[in-house]
Amino acid sequence: MLAIALSTMTGCASPWSKARTVRTASTHDGVTIHGHVYDAGVARDAPLVLLFHGNGASARSEFSELATWLNSAGFRAIAWDLRTGGDRDGVANLTADALPEDISTGACDSYPDLTAALRDVIAGGLAERVVLWGGGHAAALALRLAVEYPERVDGVVVFGPDGMDSCDGWGALEDLAVPGFVVMPVNESGGVFLLELRARSHDAGHFFHAIEFATGGSSLLLDRERSDVTDLRARVLMWLRIVTNTSP
Repeated sequence: MLAIALSTMTGCASPWSKARTVRTASTHDGVTIHGHVYDAGVARDAPLVLLFHGNGASARSEFSELATWLNSAGFRAIAWDLRTGGDRDGVANLTADALPEDISTGACDSYPDLTAALRDVIAGGLAERVVLWGGGHAAALALRLAVEYPERVDGVVVFGPDGMDSCDGWGALEDLAVPGFVVMPVNESGGVFLLELRARSHDAGHFFHAIEFATGGSSLLLDRERSDVTDLRARVLMWLRIVTNTSP
């Protein structure tokens, strides 16, 4: 087991902290997606993490605090508003709010958004390789994206994956050729699903971590009053440093 020094973050940013700027990119089916860029105080060549929220959410409602935490740890981040999102917590999803009427918003329909986000940062010269981060149904889609573009992905970390059947997440997990880290809340999954997810993650050679009595998606990292959340943040940060070959 790899042993490296872990650093935990102190002084978390307030909710809904502002991104430095917003990028836009176009999907193959005519959707304009919006990416909120968080890179304050971070080197221009620092590793880049692409953040994808769960259904019904927005980039800022799910990732504002986590993106600034990543900045504090030395990572750039872009949190993308997906077509399957919404105005949860009263924070607008810029992509969903401007969506053409004829665009489908089924649970797995945001895969073109993830593809466009990756292509945008590569074409824009922001990075040659990235880390993918997804929660809920976006977790399964992030796994698929990593399988399709392994030459552009250093690793993929997913939280509370949903749609593993409907979004072809199982096949992607088995075919994943880059490092993976799967985090699952115990209370949101039936015992059979949790055991299957753990077994398949381990069989494919990826990290798996279960956290008890927590909400799902990337919000697993937001309850700072729980000691196991502090531990989970440390584990995620350790994994990020390993796959990007960076040090504190």
